[in-house]
Amino acid sequence: MNCNCVRFSPNGYFLAIGSDDFAVSVHKLDRPANLKTTLNLANQEQGINDLFATSQQLEQWSVYNLFRSHDRDVYGVAWSADSKMLASCSIDNTVVIYDIPGKRKYAR
Repeated sequence: MNCNCVRFSPNGYFLAIGSDDFAVSVHKLDRPANLKTTLNLANQEQGINDLFATSQQLEQWSVYNLFRSHDRDVYGVAWSADSKMLASCSIDNTVVIYDIPGKRKYAR
């Protein structure tokens, strides 16, 4: 799978990825970054291994849903202002709209 486009939702809790395997994957932020930990590490004399180990724990993302609604590569994704709807476009000349909370295709 090659990633053709990536867009964060306006609310910052979702990430949509369009790919050349005809799919749109939506990832959800399960745990946001802990900025206090990041700032504390920047102010301390610690090794790169400590920084790397801590940075892996700052954010946690998981796959929320995988939509396979296109017949060709997906080249664009766009969010609604309220982050509840997602549109994708493909070189198959279609636009698909998804209901994100309902985890379903809304229209094609």
